[in-house]
Amino acid sequence: MSEKTNEILGPEVYENWRKWEKNHEEWIVFEYPLFTDAHVTGELSDLPGPYQLINMVPPSLGQCLAPTVILRIAQPQGICEIPSMKKTESYRFHGGTIVDEVAALLSLEFGIRFKAGKMIRMFHPCDDPKGRPSAFEMLQDSVTPRYMPRPVVPSARGKQCLNQADLWIRLLELAPVDAMALVRASRMYQDSLWISESQTALAWLFLVSSVETAAYHWRKKNETPIERLNASMPSAESVLFEAGGKELVDKIATMFAPYMGATKKFVDFIMCYLPKQPVTRPPNFAQFDWAESNMKDALKKIYGHRSKALHNGAPFPLPMCDPPMKHGNAFAEKPMGLAASARGGVWVADDIPMLLCTFEYIARNALLNWWRSMIENKAGRHYNSP
Repeated sequence: MSEKTNEILGPEVYENWRKWEKNHEEWIVFEYPLFTDAHVTGELSDLPGPYQLINMVPPSLGQCLAPTVILRIAQPQGICEIPSMKKTESYRFHGGTIVDEVAALLSLEFGIRFKAGKMIRMFHPCDDPKGRPSAFEMLQDSVTPRYMPRPVVPSARGKQCLNQADLWIRLLELAPVDAMALVRASRMYQDSLWISESQTALAWLFLVSSVETAAYHWRKKNETPIERLNASMPSAESVLFEAGGKELVDKIATMFAPYMGATKKFVDFIMCYLPKQPVTRPPNFAQFDWAESNMKDALKKIYGHRSKALHNGAPFPLPMCDPPMKHGNAFAEKPMGLAASARGGVWVADDIPMLLCTFEYIARNALLNWWRSMIENKAGRHYNSP
């Protein structure tokens, strides 16, 4: 929030775009490489606004990580406004920069690994129009993920065309608070995809947290604190009312609302924006059952694994972290067999409902459907297209 105007601000990528639309004279332009191991075609080099995506057309490197796209960002000159230092305010903090926000949003929309490198060139209005190369930020660079012969999320290495960034180009159609929630969720999704091949159990946590971030924002807008209190503890309102009346009910509900119904919130969000089944699927024995009751049960178990990982130090079950076996033109969606054991753990099939690649499909497309719903701003409309 801006202290001077009490205006609720969106993420930096959003606010920078709004400033550009008001006045974009005398702006400095910076270039950053975006790394990916996907096959990226097309570009958005003439997009009206402060951001351009230029395809570097790298040679085929056999699915190796490479700088593939140049992100060109224009930002206003001048000294940045210094925020108030009188109290802690972390509303807009997500651990990254404006470049990370762009890369995260693109990663979510296309479902591929995108990571921003450091600034390599800058264009100053009064300097050489060809720009000046820079190594100012080169002391640190993106962490290169480790690759396995069989990928854990095969779709992340697929072919994508930048010209199909339909959601990204409509970012300003979101409200600032919605854009902020979207960037937070995208950052978690990006981190999950980035480490999925090397630290799969941790990738599960990031991916669940990405959905939780969106679900928290979605539920906060759709339920009052008292409604959340009643959903989690149906008898609490009457007990509190007898003890202190409506004022006490309101205070307690507001105080505890963010911490209530976490599992239900997670499940409800995905079920609201659940995508259709994938078009290409493996044989029946390797498919995850998409029926509503089974989906809800699986999501509850996934959230249970998340809670055990965070509170008990028990990582996600190893079978859920395995690379999927390929069957014909599609990959397995769940661990095989009636039970599995590894490294001192034993899990029956019901407790390991799906592989990470399956949940990535569900989570990403649910997030995209949520993104579309915020743009359309039609209350109660559900999006179930992949």
